[in-house]
Amino acid sequence: MVKKSQTKNSEFDIQKVCVQWFHIARPKWFIFCVPNEGKRSPYTAGKLKAQGLKSGVADLVIMCPCGKVCFIEMKTPTGVQSPMQKAFEKTCAALGFEYHIAKSFDEFKKIVDGLN
Repeated sequence: MVKKSQTKNSEFDIQKVCVQWFHIARPKWFIFCVPNEGKRSPYTAGKLKAQGLKSGVADLVIMCPCGKVCFIEMKTPTGVQSPMQKAFEKTCAALGFEYHIAKSFDEFKKIVDGLN
């Protein structure tokens, strides 16, 4: 089991611990990340955009057996949404999907526990 003391303050570290816990706590559910971050060459960036990559899409997508789909944006404790992330949050609301921001393992766990 993942311990709270294992969480660190980088977004990567927080997300990694959350996903590890998720696989243990919800083995019949499905979670995946959307790799929107990172530096890419203009060629690769253009290729990914042509394939459907969208700026601002949440970091994690969770699919529950009950049919719910939830988007979770991971942030550090001091992190804030970009304008594109705020736009994606509005799109989720308009289409009836859940969208959450998690700034810690505890916040992520609370969100997942609320999806039951």
